[in-house]
Amino acid sequence: MNRPRRPTGQRPPRRGRPGGRGPGEGGPPRRRSPLDFVPPGFKVLGSGIDREALMSYAQPQEMFFLHAATQHIQEAFRRFRGRIEEFWTHHPELLEEARQIDAVLDRIQTRKQSGA
Repeated sequence: MNRPRRPTGQRPPRRGRPGGRGPGEGGPPRRRSPLDFVPPGFKVLGSGIDREALMSYAQPQEMFFLHAATQHIQEAFRRFRGRIEEFWTHHPELLEEARQIDAVLDRIQTRKQSGA
């Protein structure tokens, strides 16, 4: 109520932009996924290729399959209470689903690179 007035003509200094991020890295860091830490032998998964960027080239049926299969693996990972490196040893039945995701992503990447 009896707060002193700020002097006119002087504004507080503006806050600077937070540094350390590039122009394409907006937002918080991405959550780690078990699909980022798959065992060796996968073509696309685990190679560091951004799955979300590849999804923009997916056909509707491919996108539906990728979303459903990824969600199934993510649900199992959410219930898993262990280290991310141990997920695939505790859930070997999901490796076949991950291989199917990898095959679909490989087809999308091949189509993207061929320009079709």
